Amino acid sequence: MLGLDGEYSAGHALLRFELLRSAWDAPTVRPGEALSSWSAVLEGRYKLAPGLDLGLRGEHVAFDQLEGRRSSDTWDAPVWRAEAGLGRRLRRSLYVAASYQYNWRDGGPRRTGGLVAARAQLSF
Repeated sequence: MLGLDGEYSAGHALLRFELLRSAWDAPTVRPGEALSSWSAVLEGRYKLAPGLDLGLRGEHVAFDQLEGRRSSDTWDAPVWRAEAGLGRRLRRSLYVAASYQYNWRDGGPRRTGGLVAARAQLSF
């Protein structure tokens, strides 16, 4: 696995990125053949007001072709993901957030889907 990440902040904004390359052996492929993929993440956060944050994230996972195969198909369908969320600090020790994530891919039985999530974080 090989990875690269970075972070930049200025004022009320924060930007992060991550790039990963991974490969592994699997019992379903020929010996010496590896399953490999690339993934990229770009996310940002902006403080709209004291205690109020807006977050955005985009992700992509791309899968490589199996080594030694003539087909142009990859071993799994590429995946794209976009997410937006809003968080609010209600008290010094209580943070609540809600987000929406949308996923789509170029293959498989389920090609698109969305998810709403909420969380509360209590620290003491």
